[in-house]
Amino acid sequence: MGGSSEGEGGGGGGSITSKTTTSDAEAHKPWLKEKVLGTGGFGTVTLWKNDNTGETIALKKCRWGSATATSPETLLSPEQRERWQKEVQIMLRLEHPCVVSCFPVPAELEGAAGDLPMLSMEYCSGGDLRRVLNRPENCCGVREVTVRGCLKDLTEAVAYLHSQRIIHRDLKPENIVLQDTDGQTRYKLIDLGYAKELEYTSVCTSFVGTLQYLAPELFLSKRYSCTVDYWSLGLVVHELVTGVRPFLPNMPPVEWMKRVRSKKSSHICVYEGRNGDVHFSEQLFDECHISKPFKSGLEAWLQLMLEWEPGKRGQVEGAAGPNDKKLVVAFTRMAELLNKKVVRVLVVSGCRLLEYNISASTSIAELQQWVARDSGVQVEEQRLLLPRGHPPDNNRSAIQCWAPQEEEDWLLYVFSCSGGVMSTHVAPHFPPLVEEMLRAYRTPVEHSLQRRQWCHALYFLHRESRLLIALTNAQKVAMLHLLSNHSELTRCGQRVLNDIAKLQARHNLFMEALNTDLQHYTSQPSNARITSEKAYGSWRAGGEATLSAVHAAVDRTQRLDSSLTALNTRVMELHASPFHSSNAATDALQAIVNNCEELYVSLRRRSREERTRPHDSTAMCRLLLQALKKRDRLYQDLYTHIEKQSGCLSEVSGLSVPLEELLQDTARAA
Repeated sequence: MGGSSEGEGGGGGGSITSKTTTSDAEAHKPWLKEKVLGTGGFGTVTLWKNDNTGETIALKKCRWGSATATSPETLLSPEQRERWQKEVQIMLRLEHPCVVSCFPVPAELEGAAGDLPMLSMEYCSGGDLRRVLNRPENCCGVREVTVRGCLKDLTEAVAYLHSQRIIHRDLKPENIVLQDTDGQTRYKLIDLGYAKELEYTSVCTSFVGTLQYLAPELFLSKRYSCTVDYWSLGLVVHELVTGVRPFLPNMPPVEWMKRVRSKKSSHICVYEGRNGDVHFSEQLFDECHISKPFKSGLEAWLQLMLEWEPGKRGQVEGAAGPNDKKLVVAFTRMAELLNKKVVRVLVVSGCRLLEYNISASTSIAELQQWVARDSGVQVEEQRLLLPRGHPPDNNRSAIQCWAPQEEEDWLLYVFSCSGGVMSTHVAPHFPPLVEEMLRAYRTPVEHSLQRRQWCHALYFLHRESRLLIALTNAQKVAMLHLLSNHSELTRCGQRVLNDIAKLQARHNLFMEALNTDLQHYTSQPSNARITSEKAYGSWRAGGEATLSAVHAAVDRTQRLDSSLTALNTRVMELHASPFHSSNAATDALQAIVNNCEELYVSLRRRSREERTRPHDSTAMCRLLLQALKKRDRLYQDLYTHIEKQSGCLSEVSGLSVPLEELLQDTARAA
């Protein structure tokens, strides 16, 4: 157990089929043994399925817990037996959605009398967090939505254990498993084999847990408390966000602790430079996939969790709780951070992604000022659009521009309506290690440096791919906006045509009546009736004026209708563009990204002997250059398309005014 994951709840990577004798199978019915999920120090976890109900459980059994065991190799020490029994007791009394559920062992699977107790647990089919971190796309950390979900569940789980006066003492990615619950991923703690009833005078007297995630006071056999879990949790979170542990991950614990113990409270990372010199940092690496406001908040939280002094860890300097005890803020600070809302803004010009913390009191005007400050697009030149193609309501809070992290495509899009020509070139911003690699791609470098270079290359490609997807979505949003405005213009044009038809009908009726009156008037003198040249002239002038006005309105209508027809054609051509209907363009770039990931996986699979030899980065740089060419072409095509959309939108605006004026003139003429 402890030292390596047994794959509880599906956390292990094993899929070893375990053979069962016919007599055993009969005795266990209706339960069928599916496979061994994992094996640890002296425990084995096996997946069982109920053939009648389809229910699955993960059964944890001590390999040397049989009452009939006699050989020294299969006997446990009293301390080991006590630890095993303690884990079973603890797990059975815990009940929390983020701690793996345990329940009584089915009668058909119970061991013989005198055997050590087994542990029946829920089966979590999503694997463990280590498996997630090992995916090539996560070599520089996972996406923010994953970070947030994991942080919420882990902090709640650890807070719950501490409320039950239990210290986990072995928090690590292998002991965090994933379970899908109603379409949402839950992160659950497993393996409490090293958990201990909370005693603030506890002393570590034996090897506990995994050294790389061990709090310094445990490693140094000092007195410890629940703050050892804060340290381990901080290390896990740093690795979750950046892909690497924070403190000299290539060194054994004895070595890195000698150096790290001199760090300041504000330092959350210690890493080795090119020349072997050690650097201390207060920040997370820039090469990660989380927003800047969230990154800033996490850095402050990690400073609390990675405090070297156990008595200060997870607490705020000068804060006091009940009975003059220091106030623990490890979990409340995280809850506050997770509750903050970050709005993501794509400035289409230059394809810049901006992120801001907002609240219910943040106005659209205030948000626009921030965008103007950071992008150079002045407020009066900004056209804001939400993902469904309509602008935000200026009278409502900026919260309307926010969406939960699960909706990653929900951005506020800022288009420039300055009327200038849009640049189709977006300069790439390479991480320093990638820039260095591209300059000297034929120069062999040692394995650990090359691995970081390739990790950062993958980070760069994933970031560029997401920006291009965001720009592709921006033109889709612009198309929705254009279609909405165009639809309104078309309706206005149809009203004009209807009104003109009615006006012409009324005019024809008027002219018929006028001509009849004029004919009757010409017969007045012969019938010795009163005549008036003035009245006659007025009638004729009125008829001519009305005819002229109607002809002018019809002429204006025909010209506008001709412009509207031409605009309709251009709008429909844009609507039929492949950019609007699919992601085929960005899929071509993703294919190159996939090839880079495969190359990175091949680096990780190098043998121990191969890792001792320096290697060049020709293959990775070749793929990078292919990706850059594809990227530049995509930017050019997308911006050309967006420019055409902008032109059509300007035409819609240009036609709207004369159409409205014509409607008003037609109404007056009627």
